[in-house]
This record gives sequence, structure tokens and C-alpha cells, in this order.
Amino acid sequence: MKRKVLAHIGFALYIVLLVWLVIFKLEPRFWALPQTGRSLNLIPFGASMMQNGGISLSEIVYNALFFLPLGMYLSFLNVTKKAWHGILIGLTVSIVFEAVQFVFKIGASDITDVIMNTLGTAIGVLIGIKLGSKADAVCILLLIAQFILLSCYIALLLMQ
Repeated sequence: MKRKVLAHIGFALYIVLLVWLVIFKLEPRFWALPQTGRSLNLIPFGASMMQNGGISLSEIVYNALFFLPLGMYLSFLNVTKKAWHGILIGLTVSIVFEAVQFVFKIGASDITDVIMNTLGTAIGVLIGIKLGSKADAVCILLLIAQFILLSCYIALLLMQ
């Protein structure tokens, strides 16, 4: 029972933070989002790896890491009966985020992001399944980290 309550609270907070990160680009004032124009890259690992004329793997790795908790929460909440259902949810969420970025001109829509977000969700689902009885402790740690991030966000808002 404790895990379900913690997981529900953590999951809700995680979704808020994920939307703030992916859609609002960590901007504390959503009305100040720069419109970058529409950009759509359908070549996997093409545009994401090039940065300032060189190869940058950090964005690719971050995309996977940011979606790990999604898979873990889906496992903790037993949202899916099979692992591939959780992976499909991660794929769907990622596609929705990329579509929102494209429609509202607030970031580059990239197939690499979809691939890595889905991979991160898949790894998170597998970690969540493997943790089993230790899920309560992990939920508490995730929740603490998320409250710290949310506190930083609120502090940014207050400083504006």
C-alpha cells in the first residue's frame, strides 16, 4: 500500500517535471519560451550527435536518463501487465512530446529523441521489475529528488 501511494505522488510530480523539462525547456516563465521554428529530423542519430561541428553524446544519453523514471513508475504502479506495454507507453509519451514541440515551434523534433526516450523507458521498466520488494526505498529516493527539483523550479519562479 505504501509503495502505491508514494508511486502515485512521485509519478504525478515526475510528469510535471518531465513536461517542464521537455516542453518548457526548463524555462520558469512559459510565455517566454523562444520559438525556434519547426524542425523535424527523421534520420536516427544524425542531428543529435552534431554539436558545434563535433560529436556530442550527452543529449542522447540525457534523453534516455530522463525517461528511466517513467518506466520505473509504470512498473511500480503495475500499470502494465507486460513489460512491452510500459515500453509502448514510453514511446507514445515521447511521440506526443515531439509532436507538441513541432506544432508549437518550441524545439527540434527528432527521431533520435523518440528512440532514446523509449530506450530509457524500457530500461526503467526492467529496473522496476527487478527491484520488486525494494521499490518502496527507490520511490522514496525518487520522490526526494523530485521535490528538490521542484523546489529549485519554484525558487526560479520567485526570482523572476
